[in-house]
Amino acid sequence: TLTASVAPVLVGSVLTSSWKITHDESLWSVDNHNDGKGSYDVPVYLLGISFATFACLIQLGTNLHNDYADFVKGADTDKRVGHARATQRGWLTPHQTATAARRCVGLACAVGVILAVLVSHGYRGSMD
Repeated sequence: TLTASVAPVLVGSVLTSSWKITHDESLWSVDNHNDGKGSYDVPVYLLGISFATFACLIQLGTNLHNDYADFVKGADTDKRVGHARATQRGWLTPHQTATAARRCVGLACAVGVILAVLVSHGYRGSMD
């Protein structure tokens, strides 16, 4: 499922790889150029890596939470068919699984907030 979470990000990164991403410095700093606008290039791959990190963390957190919830409800037994489940196999305790899920989602939220702030405060793409 990690592949499914990263694939759209990779496609979007490839499609926008020729874009020039700029940031309007006038939103953040004093004008040093006397023209009211300063800008600098932002490598598109950094935004792609950030979005991929966000997607992976959300997917990991969701999978871990599902693993925890199925184990606690008794849905994961020795008779379960399919991929190995960390809690069912004893690789992680239920507490460790729930903690890992919370941490993944928390980190994803932090990355998401950073991306939201960057995108909403002047980053823009163009085909220049």
